Amino acid sequence: MDKLRLKNMVFYGHHGVSEEERVLGGQYSLDITVFLADGFHPVDDKLTSVYDYQKIYEIARFHTVEKQYKLIESLGTAIVDDLQKLHQNLGYILRLRKHQLPIKGIMDCVEVEINREPIAP
Repeated sequence: MDKLRLKNMVFYGHHGVSEEERVLGGQYSLDITVFLADGFHPVDDKLTSVYDYQKIYEIARFHTVEKQYKLIESLGTAIVDDLQKLHQNLGYILRLRKHQLPIKGIMDCVEVEINREPIAP
């Protein structure tokens, strides 16, 4: 199966359980893989015949920058839910990383991965 990947989209968002996390904000990075259906192969070299990755980026940016969630699992789920509203017949993998963590310890980030199968017609 063919795939489209958007790798390492980086945004500054205001998410977290504590109010301080939501006020200060932090860096989030995302990878989104789209499993392309047979009908999404470019046969005419036009954007209308494939999946528009600008829309993927805009959905990820909207939820990460414009909205607030307490949990990164909720943020990731909201992004994938909106992607599936565009194209239910495609599968998705989202990897979402939160880089500034309110824990006592040394760690690069925490990452959540959400896998969604295509929704059957």
